[in-house]
Amino acid sequence: MCFAIKMALWIEYTFFNYNVKYSFVTVVVTAISIFAQQGSHILPKQIGGRLIFLNLLVLSILLYNYYTSSLVSSLLSSKPYSFTTIEELVESNLRAGIEFTPYAITYILQQQDDDAVRRLNSTKLYETGKPNYFSPRDGIALVKKGGFAYHTDAIRAYPLIAMTYEDDIICDLAQIDFVTPGYLGFMLQKNSQYSELMKISLTKMLSSGILDREKKFWNPRKPECVLSARVVAVGMKELALVYVIIVAGMVTSLLTLAVEMIWFRLLDNEDKYSRRKQFNSVTTFLSYQGDNDWLNGYNDNSPGYVLDTTCEAYKEILVNSSKRGKFRFTHRWLIIHHGNKSDYRTEIRDIFSGVELRADMDMHVAFSISSNHYNIFEIFKLGTGVDTTINRIGQFLEGTLHYCRNMLSFYESRKNLSGVLLRSGSTTNYSLETEDKFAEEYRNIKHKIFEKFDFISFLNLRSTHHFSYNLTLASAWYGNSSSGIDGGVAKLLHEKTLDISSAGGILRVGRMEFYDYLLPYFEFRTCYFFKNPGTLKPGTEVLKPFSLNTWYAVSGLALLISAAIKFAYFSANRFLNSNTRTSFFTSFLITISILAQQGSAMLPAHLGGRLIFMNLLILSILLYNYYTSSLVSSLLSSKPKVMSTVRELSESNLKKNDAFIQKLNRTKIYESGKPNFMSPEEGIAMVKKGGFAYHTDGETAYPLVARTFDQESICDLAEIDFVTPGVVGLSLQKRSEYTELFQISLTMMRVGGILKRDKDFWLPRKPECLLGSRVVSVGVNELFLVYLILFTGIIISLFILVIETVCFWWTNRNNVFNSFVN
Repeated sequence: MCFAIKMALWIEYTFFNYNVKYSFVTVVVTAISIFAQQGSHILPKQIGGRLIFLNLLVLSILLYNYYTSSLVSSLLSSKPYSFTTIEELVESNLRAGIEFTPYAITYILQQQDDDAVRRLNSTKLYETGKPNYFSPRDGIALVKKGGFAYHTDAIRAYPLIAMTYEDDIICDLAQIDFVTPGYLGFMLQKNSQYSELMKISLTKMLSSGILDREKKFWNPRKPECVLSARVVAVGMKELALVYVIIVAGMVTSLLTLAVEMIWFRLLDNEDKYSRRKQFNSVTTFLSYQGDNDWLNGYNDNSPGYVLDTTCEAYKEILVNSSKRGKFRFTHRWLIIHHGNKSDYRTEIRDIFSGVELRADMDMHVAFSISSNHYNIFEIFKLGTGVDTTINRIGQFLEGTLHYCRNMLSFYESRKNLSGVLLRSGSTTNYSLETEDKFAEEYRNIKHKIFEKFDFISFLNLRSTHHFSYNLTLASAWYGNSSSGIDGGVAKLLHEKTLDISSAGGILRVGRMEFYDYLLPYFEFRTCYFFKNPGTLKPGTEVLKPFSLNTWYAVSGLALLISAAIKFAYFSANRFLNSNTRTSFFTSFLITISILAQQGSAMLPAHLGGRLIFMNLLILSILLYNYYTSSLVSSLLSSKPKVMSTVRELSESNLKKNDAFIQKLNRTKIYESGKPNFMSPEEGIAMVKKGGFAYHTDGETAYPLVARTFDQESICDLAEIDFVTPGVVGLSLQKRSEYTELFQISLTMMRVGGILKRDKDFWLPRKPECLLGSRVVSVGVNELFLVYLILFTGIIISLFILVIETVCFWWTNRNNVFNSFVN
């Protein structure tokens, strides 16, 4: 291509009598300038030459786009290189530390023949004659600062990393296995008689998912690198080759310039540069069961009571204990009674006549048969209107306790609540117990969704325990106090008018003292929904593509190249009889212009200066592509910043509805003396138009958003928590006799996936933003720093211009005065 351009220009000079003759170096610089998207100050006059330039321009834009696209995909998909072996760690400049654990010390001693382990121990783990032992918290903190490798096991490291590391640092975290990884398991004697039995049991646990459940619960997972929130910064390593090329090119250019000056002197100022020779020297280390004695069953952390009915005050003790809450499952009781052996049930009922019994009581009666023989009975009462349950569970004979084979557990013996009437309360009467009613409510799912979800959980409890219930409707869930006992369903529970709420209530710290909550499974949130107008904080995205060290290097190179250009023009003027002179500021302006892809109005007349320009053009296109690619990957992967606090919302230009906080109430919610109350449909429609924030719960908003918003609006949707989020669960009277029973049932539903199924069925999910179909718009926030630099520069320029004008006027005041007089 260069030869074709040179030929076209030569033909124009030779046959068309054009006065301008260009050297081959000038043609090469022109071609590189076009490839670097800088344009050309040379343009052939004839159609043939211009067609060559047209093909070169098309080629340059295709190569440029392929190069940029490939660089963007490389930055988006590739992961930074990290150490993978102990040898690389030893040879690196990282300091190292270790947690004092027996297995690690033993491993180091056992691997003395391993050269890498031995060198690691002697050069990094031991400094100044003492070992670098650190606690996990201190070691992980040093890793966060950088330049440090810390050895511990992942179970200790991962929770600390998740709590203390930001997303960018998590993405930069690397690890190297040190002690050879292995699996943990129970150990038995070799050829133990229990091996096969235990293997079968553990295999069943594995198949049913018990082991997997325990593993997920107890073993922390490695914190995930959220690549979509990461900005790929181009550092010194990525641009090392660029720096080598520019430095080598500048050295070559200066050497060429020196040779030119010497050659010029030797040839006695004769112009012999049209055919001169071309010089192109281009150079982680990280990683209740039976006991041997009856009384021993009460020998634990739970208070236990033994009462003999021969005590005259035993009835008074039982009545007072019941009133004081001592019959809950947390207190174990043993009543010793010597009575009529033929009618033990009547006598046991007489013992507890006038005593309020509970469903969850852990009460046993040892009925004496002889001095060394007792029948053991379990006593409880499932509820009002139901007879007391008396179950024989075993006998105590000659010092040994024998349980009945058909003895049921606490849960199974109390599971069937048939005949028990529970008094429930709610704010709404739901009809979900027939298929038709259920289908009707599901069609109207958009209203009070989370309450219906909790009512389904209540119906699941009813299906499990077969109790009946009545319903009391209240005007609210809670009163206005922090505990809520001054109104609503909560007041009826506190006054023991109700046994249970048939739909969920939000668990708060101030309410724990007054109610029991059953396995809160759903998080309730109310938010302000709005289309994100952007935060009020200025953005610095224009600086993120390059690391701080890279910006320093680019600034230094710009100054160095400016000095080289200045020197080239000075040498040409002083030694090569050139008439062009430039100041250092002009040279710096030329450098910035080329780096900014704006080209240059000046071109040195000699080979050395043109080589400097050629290297500057190569540097500019490489820096420009790296900068553009990193910025594109940042815009494609990162999410726009949104307002996250009510304070930011109140200070924004958004209109709002609903009233809770004074500032919002005074400035946003009340307009023209009336509050901005509106239905969810109206509010979400206003949010879609923009410039409006609407307060409601997510379960109400999400279906409306999914039906009415397009993808771009969904991606722009932001939300701020207003009422403090809280988990929701069914609530009972404080210390209710059914708390433990229902808690077990709901836990079994959770393990069995029933709660998750109902949650997925009833509770809508937040509509997903498909980032792949979104156009990222660059707003004022992202370009704030650009505008700041521009206006600051204009102000400084005008200030300098005023100074220059004043100085010029003062220096030439006499001439100006005479001109004015004339």
